[in-house]
Amino acid sequence: MVIILKAPKFALTQKALFLVEIVTMNNKNNRNAHQRGFTLIESIVAMVVMGIAMTILFSIFFPRVEDSGRPQYIVRASALGQSVMNTILSRGFDDNSDPSGGLIRCDDTTANSDLESDAEPCLGATGVDLEESVANDFNDVDDYIGCWAQGLESSGCAPLSELINDSTQYVNFKVQVNVEDSNTSELTLNQPSGKHVMKKVTVTVSAQHYEAFKLVAYRGNY
Repeated sequence: MVIILKAPKFALTQKALFLVEIVTMNNKNNRNAHQRGFTLIESIVAMVVMGIAMTILFSIFFPRVEDSGRPQYIVRASALGQSVMNTILSRGFDDNSDPSGGLIRCDDTTANSDLESDAEPCLGATGVDLEESVANDFNDVDDYIGCWAQGLESSGCAPLSELINDSTQYVNFKVQVNVEDSNTSELTLNQPSGKHVMKKVTVTVSAQHYEAFKLVAYRGNY
């Protein structure tokens, strides 16, 4: 004989309500966990990680972006410096140099007494003469002593357009010219002492964010 026992309907209903209550509590806990946000420790860790990442970007990546224009700057600075240097070297050695072919040099001490008697003493690197106010009037290399610029770097400098025709291509470039007597023994071998034989011409080209680019040449008394 088989006996079948049936659970009371009240017990089943109470068990179902208990399961529903457990599920509801779990859902509420999950919602609270999602709405809680970052803890203080998590926020500190996030800021430290972001700080390290920004340091790496600023120290490695961003300088490389800035340096990407360096090759172009070197090419342009070299072209500008060479153009200015060629212009300067095409002028006479000294204000008292002979402009008609250089037959008679200033400070000349040749064996030919006729030439020597007509030679004038060299003035040396004295800078621009008072009667030469613009570059078109310059007749010797030391007239170019000073600075020349275009754009933001032009404060206290003469316009770069006086030296080159396409100065608008060199905005924010600055050219510094220095000329000095250079009568060292290496350059004035077998020359009489106390005479002006060589002048050192230094052209320095610079821009706002890059290092200076320097060219050096020597102008002889001929």
